[in-house]
Amino acid sequence: MDLTKQLKLAYDICVGNDKLAQAHKNKIYYYLAVRNIVFKITTNGTPDAEQMNRKVRDLVNQALMSDGVEEIFKLGKDQSR
Repeated sequence: MDLTKQLKLAYDICVGNDKLAQAHKNKIYYYLAVRNIVFKITTNGTPDAEQMNRKVRDLVNQALMSDGVEEIFKLGKDQSR
C-alpha cells in the first residue's frame, strides 16, 4: 500500500512529461486499480459478494429494459412494397 502511494505521488509529478510512455502509464493504472480493490476488500464496511452481485444484477436488469420491438430488416425500407 505504501509503495503504490509513493507511485501515485511520483506519477502526479511526471504525468505531464512527454517522456512518460503510455505503456508505463498503463502499468501505473494497473497497480493503482489493484491497490484500490485491495483497499476496499480489506477495510470495514465493504459490501459482501452477495450485495455486489445483487447490485450488478439490478444494474443489468435496468439496462435491459425494453421500450418496444422493431424489426430491423424493415427499418429504412419503403413500406409501400
